[in-house]
Amino acid sequence: MTWYLIMLSIILLFGYLQISVEKKGYNAARLFLGLSCWMLFAFAAFRGRMVGADTKQYQDIFDWVKTKSIFELHKIKAPYWWDNTFGTEYTYKIYNKIISYFNSNRQIITIVNSVFIMFPIWMLIKKQSPYFWLSIFLFYTLGFYQTALNLTPSAIASLICLNALPLIAQKKPIQYFLIVSIAFLFHTSAYIFIPIYFLPKIKLNLRRFIIIMIVGFAISLIYTQMQGILLRITPAKYAPYVRSSSIKIEQLFVFAGHMSVFVFLLYFIKDKKEFFEKNTVGLYIFLIESILYFFTFYNISFSRAAFLFSPYLVILFPNMLMQINREQYPLTEGAKTRDKGVHAGVRNGYYLMVVALCIFQYIARIGINNIGRTMPYEFFFYS
Repeated sequence: MTWYLIMLSIILLFGYLQISVEKKGYNAARLFLGLSCWMLFAFAAFRGRMVGADTKQYQDIFDWVKTKSIFELHKIKAPYWWDNTFGTEYTYKIYNKIISYFNSNRQIITIVNSVFIMFPIWMLIKKQSPYFWLSIFLFYTLGFYQTALNLTPSAIASLICLNALPLIAQKKPIQYFLIVSIAFLFHTSAYIFIPIYFLPKIKLNLRRFIIIMIVGFAISLIYTQMQGILLRITPAKYAPYVRSSSIKIEQLFVFAGHMSVFVFLLYFIKDKKEFFEKNTVGLYIFLIESILYFFTFYNISFSRAAFLFSPYLVILFPNMLMQINREQYPLTEGAKTRDKGVHAGVRNGYYLMVVALCIFQYIARIGINNIGRTMPYEFFFYS
């Protein structure tokens, strides 16, 4: 736990330093975003093979792939239970093989995967967030960072797809589906982003949002009745993802944390009509994440599916704060532009309340759960 609290302290320090610099008239948002991303990359890249439940498996698959010809990878499976049970994407094996040509040390796959985690999140925040520091803070304290250290291929696929979401509003389907196809090379779960492109055609308002949420919850209540049908149409290797499994209370705690921040911010947004019109995609992402968490009551695998969408909260929540800021300070420069500074954001107090709430839930969470076996942390050269 100690190393994770140190990382949290450093991110908070960066926020304080950014405020100090901005008070003097300088924009340091990109600087401290970059420093935060570099720090998180270093800890991800140089972690030991036991940090993250699946880190060892990714390194084992790399060690196996590097001994095989690239032309035989499509017809053989690694001698590990997960590859024979669930399968590893052929394209992900090719990706491993290409990396092995440059360096055969197993740590290299962890390092390169960390690049493909932190670079997309840096791009996502830089291009879509109104408050850079808050977004990287949320990425860390909402547990997305540590979860990505465990579910690495799906995290990479998710972050690549989330970077493509602005293309929906820009009506660029070719570019959007091309990026989703690239994400598909890392993990087949990227296919779930295909229908996302068409959802904004159905306009959202607060009433419709609540109705969809209630209907999703109601459907989840009859999951056990639907399970038999689902098992008959689901390929055998994916059947474990459909069968009912034990509930992990920490997953419900995670969802409660996300929902509490969302409800808190939505309450203080006065012009909800404008907000729903401008953030349709982000709100649909939150709806999908929430409904998937409803199904987590019956099968823990749905929490993995929810994680594909969860990282977009680092954009949605800052946008909600920006809406509140614009309403309370309509004549300020920060209201007229995408002011990415911390100083402009904290003036209404809600920013600091979100920070405090997220710190509390993060410390509480790591106190009861190791977030995908990412604790205790250790560097690979000491493990």
